[in-house]
Amino acid sequence: MTLSVDHNQRYPVPVALPCHLCPEPTPASPELAVALQPAIGPERTVWLCRFCQETRPGRDRPQVGGADWSWRSLNRGATALRTDFAAGQWVPLPEEHRFAEALNRCRWTESAVRDLLYRAGPVLRTGRLVPLLQDTLTVVLAHVADDDVSLRELRRLIDTLTPDSATPSPS
Repeated sequence: MTLSVDHNQRYPVPVALPCHLCPEPTPASPELAVALQPAIGPERTVWLCRFCQETRPGRDRPQVGGADWSWRSLNRGATALRTDFAAGQWVPLPEEHRFAEALNRCRWTESAVRDLLYRAGPVLRTGRLVPLLQDTLTVVLAHVADDDVSLRELRRLIDTLTPDSATPSPS
């Protein structure tokens, strides 16, 4: 726990450290400190919550990288789409269902997914699924294997959109 000084009362006050990757004020653990090297400015120490530390693509590195930011965006977007789909607030286009089936059938490698996204037509680009995956999934797949825990939320979304397809085992 980090202590801060309350300047009115002049005694130490515990401060909850926010997770640097989570948008919510998730309490982070001081022992889960990592380095952040911004594009401009000096390197600094930031903290992560246990979920982010254990499921981010760069969990084996002591610093936050580009794959971690892409993962967080992909994770939030996949969770939001799955929630909206379950609540009936998002009705995927038929092309999005077919795209999800194609994604479910292909091996999740950076090049295979990039090729699939490249071949996505203009109708798919107006939906919500392809724009979510466009700039995030290939970055994450450049750093992790297709069965990595960091892709769990996206796998759940794709499985939700393709209930009749059997998930292929990674080979």
